[in-house]
Amino acid sequence: MFEVIRLIDDKEMLDYISETADMGRDSLHQVIEKTDDDQFISMLKAQMAEYESIFHEAEDLVEEGQAKEAPSFAKFNSQITSTVKTMTSKDPTSKIAEMVIQGTTMGITQIIKHQHNYTGTNQQIKALSEKLIHTQQANIENMKQFL
Repeated sequence: MFEVIRLIDDKEMLDYISETADMGRDSLHQVIEKTDDDQFISMLKAQMAEYESIFHEAEDLVEEGQAKEAPSFAKFNSQITSTVKTMTSKDPTSKIAEMVIQGTTMGITQIIKHQHNYTGTNQQIKALSEKLIHTQQANIENMKQFL
């Protein structure tokens, strides 16, 4: 079966980047209180700051002046999932690291798909999407030590 490729423009790409960054910072904020490992908490806070920075960079590029946040339903679903998974885990830090790796991997896959479908020529948007990917890849590497 053939997959229909939908081409996206500058606004859609920026919306996706900002939504992804918003979801990343929100998801990390949800799980930070579920661990007492100071080194891990410090790493989660650093990752949240990176996502915050990317969100604001996208916001600066949006013509209407406001970046798009992730849908409330997606945030709520993430919160429920993380609560259930960490409650049932004997090692919440390891479980959180695993969930961050899984979610971030999905994020990388989706942003790369968006890059392939992006029809715009704005170099700042392209660079920001690359920054998001590199940030996510580094975040995965940082999480591996906590598995």
